[in-house]
Amino acid sequence: MAQPNERSIPEVFSDIAHHIQEIVRSELLLAEVEIKQEGQKAVQPVARLCVGAGLGMFAFGFFLLMCMFLLWQVLPWWLGALIIWVVLAPVALILLSSGVIGLRRIHPTPERTVRTVKENVQWAKEQMH
Repeated sequence: MAQPNERSIPEVFSDIAHHIQEIVRSELLLAEVEIKQEGQKAVQPVARLCVGAGLGMFAFGFFLLMCMFLLWQVLPWWLGALIIWVVLAPVALILLSSGVIGLRRIHPTPERTVRTVKENVQWAKEQMH
């Protein structure tokens, strides 16, 4: 005869399932917090980067205009513009392809959350056996 403190096997499995649900919920909350924290850290640097890049593009554009005007003094204007294009186009292509390759290397997964979820799944499997 079962004692009042002992639980049946279905009750034990029900408790395990309930605890696994709680663990998964807490892992999702952890992932959300982790992503928000990293996102908040990035706001100001990204804003400064965007403003700096915009100003830098204007400065570089004016520099290129100056170079074209200097070439215009000794060459036809179209030839000066062509020379600048021939110099800049390969550099731009190299930088763009390098940026795309760099972006492909980024993995925005919350590493700690993935690791703890795997640990929790392993623990749950061990509890079932």
